[in-house]
Amino acid sequence: MSDRIRVIVHNQSRLLRESILNILDDCFEVIDPQSRLATGLSPKTMWNGRANGGPDRYSDGMSAGGAVVTLEPPAGNGSSERTADIVLFDLASLKTDAWNFRNWYGEQAKLAMIADEFSAHHMRMALRFGVRGYLLNRMAPTAFVLSLRLIHAGEPVVPEECFDYFSPTALRRGGEDGAIAQHESELLGYPGLYPRHARILKLIMDGCSNKEIAREMGMTEDLVKLHVRHIMQTINVRNRTQAALWAAQSGIIQEMEYFLERAAP
Repeated sequence: MSDRIRVIVHNQSRLLRESILNILDDCFEVIDPQSRLATGLSPKTMWNGRANGGPDRYSDGMSAGGAVVTLEPPAGNGSSERTADIVLFDLASLKTDAWNFRNWYGEQAKLAMIADEFSAHHMRMALRFGVRGYLLNRMAPTAFVLSLRLIHAGEPVVPEECFDYFSPTALRRGGEDGAIAQHESELLGYPGLYPRHARILKLIMDGCSNKEIAREMGMTEDLVKLHVRHIMQTINVRNRTQAALWAAQSGIIQEMEYFLERAAP
């Protein structure tokens, strides 16, 4: 088939790349980017539904279906072969290689990210690179294949949690100190943490004491201590320095800032 959807799986895990190869049907051609990754797929130029050199997945008399795998042509070889249609990558690649995807794989390739869980912060990062699909590992294989077809057709694909997070309706929660109830929803991607916790983490990063945090946030010092203890237990750190480092690396401060912008009248 000359009109197969060409997919590059840009991921260091050979196990994941070969698992995706086994999921995709014969409408796809998987390009193994060996020039970018340490290990390639099995050394076959064509993959026809056989796994690890075993028998066909289909009974006798039926054609063996499955994606075709080819090796990425060396850079600068003057090949006129068309470029990839879709580039699949994970969170680690988003942080290290996303800047180079367009140079490596062409401007026309549609980008799709595979993640373990939904994170609005990581999704916004991905969108800035032009990602058209945010796929979760828990997807059923049939849903995964359909998602790739939709992405190839130009349709964006995002997880269900995205709609919950970006909905204009926030959950109404009462103040833990008995104050007037405020609109506040849990920060998705940070289970058990709310914008007030992110504000406290930001003040901890700024070197504020509990007394200074209490004054800044208009609550008692004892309540601040309860919040700090809850934060440390939730993110599994032992002291304020570790909490500040976690906050700086996790993206929760940007998440809080986005929440405040969304909640503003």
